[in-house]
Amino acid sequence: MELWAAALALVLAALAAFLTVLAGVASRRFGERRFLLFGLAFGLVTAMAVLAVAAELDFAPVPWFDETFALGPVPLAILALALLLIYGAMMAPAARPRPSEGDGGP
Repeated sequence: MELWAAALALVLAALAAFLTVLAGVASRRFGERRFLLFGLAFGLVTAMAVLAVAAELDFAPVPWFDETFALGPVPLAILALALLLIYGAMMAPAARPRPSEGDGGP
């Protein structure tokens, strides 16, 4: 189970790191502060995932480290699914505006 959790944490870290970079690029391109805030949030998710990998693979011999940062496979899978839903929302085509009744459409 430890290897499964470490693999999920690596997937989560990769997804969150890509979103962090993407939000940073968008922040520089469009100059909106909310992209910077998204980037910071995804950066925190990336840091948490990296620390979870370190805790699952026992990189630190400190006992409190494993208790603090170790995540089970279920929370990691839920976080990875949430990031995949964000990817889906980003890649979904924009909704076309519907013609309203006052537009004189067919």
